Amino acid sequence: MFPVSMMQERRQKENEKKKKIVEIQKKKENILQEKASLIMDHMKTVEENLAACEEKRKLDLLVKSELSKLKSEVAKRNVQRSRMLESRMQSDLEKKLNHLEEKKKERERMLDSLKKERHFHATQIRLQKDELLEEVHNIQVQKSWNKANNLLRSFENTV
Repeated sequence: MFPVSMMQERRQKENEKKKKIVEIQKKKENILQEKASLIMDHMKTVEENLAACEEKRKLDLLVKSELSKLKSEVAKRNVQRSRMLESRMQSDLEKKLNHLEEKKKERERMLDSLKKERHFHATQIRLQKDELLEEVHNIQVQKSWNKANNLLRSFENTV
């Protein structure tokens, strides 16, 4: 049949084919392992990026929350400040109003005092006028009496 050398050659070829197949399979496995390794690295990078994005999102939410709290506090302080300012302005206006009312009352008291004083002076003037008129009347009456006495004396002297 076949000579031994051919068989050896055939076996050798088969062995070479098997070796090539084994090499190809090893290369295939290596390639698959490299791809798997690359995929795993990529997945790890994706997970890290997702974790970083999640952390960044949490930080952004925290910053937004803090910012909204700060804005709220600032708004509250502004409201308190404006209320205090309004209260102070209202207090100042009330003080001014009270001061003006006091001035008005003082003016009214002074006016009443002036009216009373005028009335008092007018009454005094009327009394003085009445006294003067009475004195004038008394003088006239006295003159009339004196004339009447003089006439009576002269009449008595003539009689």
